[in-house]
Amino acid sequence: MLDTVTASTSANTLTIDGKRLMQMMAEMGAIGALPNGGVRRLAFSPEDRQGRQLIQVWMESAGMAITIDAAGNIIGRYEGRLPHIPAIATGSHLDTVPNAGIYDGTYGVLAGVEAVRTMHEQGIRPDHPIEVIVFADEERTMIGSKAMAGKASLDLDFYEHPHYEPIDIGLKFIGGDWDKLPSAQRSTDDLAAFVELHVEQGPVLEAASNPIGLVTGIVGQRRYIIDIKGSASHAGTTPMTMRQDAMVAASQVILAVNGMGNKTGDGYGDQVATVGAMKLSPNVANTIPGRVEITLDIRDLSNQRLDDMMSELE
Repeated sequence: MLDTVTASTSANTLTIDGKRLMQMMAEMGAIGALPNGGVRRLAFSPEDRQGRQLIQVWMESAGMAITIDAAGNIIGRYEGRLPHIPAIATGSHLDTVPNAGIYDGTYGVLAGVEAVRTMHEQGIRPDHPIEVIVFADEERTMIGSKAMAGKASLDLDFYEHPHYEPIDIGLKFIGGDWDKLPSAQRSTDDLAAFVELHVEQGPVLEAASNPIGLVTGIVGQRRYIIDIKGSASHAGTTPMTMRQDAMVAASQVILAVNGMGNKTGDGYGDQVATVGAMKLSPNVANTIPGRVEITLDIRDLSNQRLDDMMSELE
């Protein structure tokens, strides 16, 4: 990580304080830090609320006015010279998966705060207001971003979560308001653009020795459960020619999924396909598996290719 990052404008060159940004990363990473490395700030947990309180302190020091909408999103607003035109927004999330790296989500929030603080210290006011947004529960229900987009379900039972109380209680804990959830929706009259800085969650940039990349699209993602039924029988007395081994069939499906993911030509080449979880029954060493359940995760930029992939698999 470089200590400084520069951004040129027509008037001057602004330089953020890279060491200060990394210090903020370290302080936020200490909230929910795990003994063996990583961090755990589950949404609506005490650690999540502690992190949210700290980011508000930093937003205030960067000259931002802070609001929390009904979906629990924290919005730090740095007013522009033309306050009535749509804002330019950036941000990400502070909640984590159970064992996360310190940069995932957090980097996009803190980088936005540091950029605004640099403008504030230099007395610079852009035409557009700048907003730094911390989305609520982005790692699980995505209620914050969905509500802002007007796509959040209003059914309490929709939001099952193993880590916290019902969603309405969770929202209240962080300053949201379930009963007013639709009020969190924003439009193009409010926001002109949104850009998110995020660590790469894969090996591509590092393998290419590129320090940064630009997203060219957002893939469609589909998930399935495939249930394969055979016949459980004794592993020692059932001849190979008389078996209906669900594991053998599942293995063929998994190989087909892998082949589908590696397909090239005719528009293919950017798709991915993964079997990530498996349950088998009866799951004992001396019995032929009678039933196997596997998950399938497929992703591609093209909905048509996703349709074609599923047709091929079926």
